[in-house]
Amino acid sequence: MEQFNNVAIATVGDEKISLSDLIFHLKTDLNQNVLESTIHECLIKTASREMGISIGNEDLQAASDNFRRKKALLSAQETLDWLADHGLSIEEFERKLEGDIVLERVVNEVASEEALRKMFNENLTEFQHVKIALIVVDKAGVAQEIVSQIQEGETDFIELSLKYSIFHNVEENGGYLGRAYRNDLPFEVDAQVFDENTPELVGPIEVGDSYYIVKIYEKMSANFDKAAKGLCTRMLLDQFLQEKSTGLGVKVQILPDPPSGAGSE
Repeated sequence: MEQFNNVAIATVGDEKISLSDLIFHLKTDLNQNVLESTIHECLIKTASREMGISIGNEDLQAASDNFRRKKALLSAQETLDWLADHGLSIEEFERKLEGDIVLERVVNEVASEEALRKMFNENLTEFQHVKIALIVVDKAGVAQEIVSQIQEGETDFIELSLKYSIFHNVEENGGYLGRAYRNDLPFEVDAQVFDENTPELVGPIEVGDSYYIVKIYEKMSANFDKAAKGLCTRMLLDQFLQEKSTGLGVKVQILPDPPSGAGSE
């Protein structure tokens, strides 16, 4: 990928993000916004330097050993084969490990216990949560018929979810979504589900071209538990990255400059 090192697609402050950086994240950050991940890596690296964070060979070796244990890669050859199967070079593998270590250490700085508690206390309503199941369909008539069947006790929620729901994320669980915080759900659903007087069965609720039917199993008040700490951590990191992005200045070139000499005869 050396030919792409000089093709700039974005800048963070004075630092350029190259096309090869983007390709690296295409390989390693599946299901993510790849350009966003690439910019975040640059922001995190810049922040780590400001914090005096450094990664040594011992850190990389420990991270590599831990990775191999998780993947049950018992020999060096098995590791090389795994990397080849996933289109990664050793250099890219080490870059990924280093990036994960740096991220963890920056998060530890940003999301201290004190910062976590402050974020939690300032956003208590955000940490109210419910345990719910969903049925999502694309026809109003079908949605109303499902609600009628549930209310009349003809068929249970799980059976109807398995039969009708187009919400594939939870279809194998009979619609059970589990814990949901405010803003995890579409606004129209969120407003009704978190209303104090909402009954156990809610809907149909029209959201765009879909209709949501929600079964509420339990409503829970804000609690500073492991899940809440995880959410606070993400909120603090997002806030930190936004502040860094604003401070440094991020510019994205939709059409990157071609490498010097490209197109020449």
